[in-house]
Amino acid sequence: WRLSNFDILFTNYNFDLNGITNGYFGVSNVYGLPGIMADVTISGFELNNVLIGDAEIRSSWDSFKESVDLSAEIIRHGNVSDSRVFSMNGSYYPGRERDNLDFDLKVENFRMEALERFASGFISDLSGVASADFKLRGSDTDPLLTGWIKLMRTECRVDYLNTKYSLAHTIDFNPRAIVINNLVVYDSLGNQAVANGVISHRNLSDFNFDITLNPKNFLGLKTDRYQNNTFYGTAVATGQVRFFGPPDKFHIDADLTTEKGTDFVIPLNTSITVTENDFVVFRNVDGDAGDIAADAYRVELQGLSLDFTIRVNNTAEAMIFLPANMGNISSKGHGEIRITINPRGEFNIFGDYNFLRGTFFFTLQNLINKRFEILQGGKIAFAGNPYDADVNLKALYRLKTTLSGLGASISPELEGQRVNVNAYLGLRGKLANPDIHFSIAFPNVKDEVRQTIYAVLDTNDVPMMNQQMISLLLMNSFSYASTSGSMGASSLNIISSQLSNWLSQISNDFDIGINYIAGDEITQDELEVALSTQFFDNRLIVDGNVGVLTKDNQQQQASSIVGDVNIEYKLTPDGRIRLRAFNRSNNFNTIDYYAPYTQGVGIFYTKEFDRFGDIFRRQGSKRDDNEIEIQN
Repeated sequence: WRLSNFDILFTNYNFDLNGITNGYFGVSNVYGLPGIMADVTISGFELNNVLIGDAEIRSSWDSFKESVDLSAEIIRHGNVSDSRVFSMNGSYYPGRERDNLDFDLKVENFRMEALERFASGFISDLSGVASADFKLRGSDTDPLLTGWIKLMRTECRVDYLNTKYSLAHTIDFNPRAIVINNLVVYDSLGNQAVANGVISHRNLSDFNFDITLNPKNFLGLKTDRYQNNTFYGTAVATGQVRFFGPPDKFHIDADLTTEKGTDFVIPLNTSITVTENDFVVFRNVDGDAGDIAADAYRVELQGLSLDFTIRVNNTAEAMIFLPANMGNISSKGHGEIRITINPRGEFNIFGDYNFLRGTFFFTLQNLINKRFEILQGGKIAFAGNPYDADVNLKALYRLKTTLSGLGASISPELEGQRVNVNAYLGLRGKLANPDIHFSIAFPNVKDEVRQTIYAVLDTNDVPMMNQQMISLLLMNSFSYASTSGSMGASSLNIISSQLSNWLSQISNDFDIGINYIAGDEITQDELEVALSTQFFDNRLIVDGNVGVLTKDNQQQQASSIVGDVNIEYKLTPDGRIRLRAFNRSNNFNTIDYYAPYTQGVGIFYTKEFDRFGDIFRRQGSKRDDNEIEIQN
């Protein structure tokens, strides 16, 4: 008889039996104390498609004890020798109301993958072997299981976290609880977490978990957007995690501090494009301008509740994909964030994330693709629904261009000059629909030249600033009327922008940009290559651009090479003490000559503090936005 014929009965219990059964089974005295007799063999016994061995089951009726005596064993036949995988011996007393169970169970090197199906939806890739020694006492309505189980070379993957763990430990079974004492769990990186707790139960059912895990530099999350499109990435943390509750109302509470190697992504994408709400605003007389309905942010969990308090330090990298195809923020910062997900799928974030450094990749209909440097001091304040988060961010994009686009008000001797321009982009308001503000500054420019520029450029005129910023980002020049060669130069700048975007996508470790500036009767053609990267475990930071001047195919001289380079090295791992060397170009012309470059080297120290006295302490209080900087 094939055990697979019983599949229809066991389908709802989530296990599958296979094998060929031979023997006999009988019942006597069915109207009194029934006697059960069996002598059955099962060849090729399989549990959930895992071969266990050959089974033998024998039982007989003992009229003197009025009991059914049972003996069962499973033998695995190997190439060298045989081993007893499972054995069960004891008696069942059908006439007793209490204490009618008396069995001893032993397990040796049982293959754990046979049990994976019972935990389907929570764990996968279960492997390893287990040995056990149990005593089953009590009654069939109130069974009492005592003993121990030893797990060896056991591994599994937690599906929701997509992380694989391994362990080897002995777990004790009490009549009402499974006790876990100093169980060491290893992640895939070899780091440890120690677990303690109990799994209480009633009659080997109604299980209730209460387990505390203390991880140290532990890999707790490794997901991508296909596995969890709400919150994904890699999380390495130290702290405490508590698992508690019954399986149908399971809770995970965590109090963690991020460690090196952490990077997480929060996508806030919508189907709206940036051109529909950023520069053309439709006002509703019954409501505010540019409002976007903040739909509930939901996740499918079905019975699982999460409550994570995460202290983010500056070793963790966060990426936020902004809605409306506006771009993405990739930064390192600090803060304390609380993430909750309830069984109804409601996802909430509370707390502040403060920016230290990073990039804001700003995109506009795939025409403008520029990486802005995030300036320290900004933050994102979460108050529940991620769509309702408030952002206050300022980012910088550096470029070099001529002043000819500002019109006839610029004196002729200044029109041909190429000056450094700092283009600032600010985000304020709701993260789902932020207000964009632009501003422009001119570093390393003489005061009289700066005053002349600001006399022409009205920074309080918002439409003009938007127009000038888009022109700078798209065409690398100020907005101007059509002149000779302007269309060709604009096309070249658009191509340069797209090429820079493609080059930067080759590697996440490098930000590469190419810019070509066409010359005129006075200035030379210039090709610039910008590079930003970090070396030696992010201790060495290189940021700058190198350009080459060309004119009439003349042979290049050393003076034809121009560039701005900034090199920083973190003397301490936390980056508070740094060594900096730089070379930056000055505003240079042949009429009013002065040095074309400024070089410098220095050391500077930064520290955040809540009170002035904390500056002189070895261990300061928690980080704040206040900062001092000393630089020579």
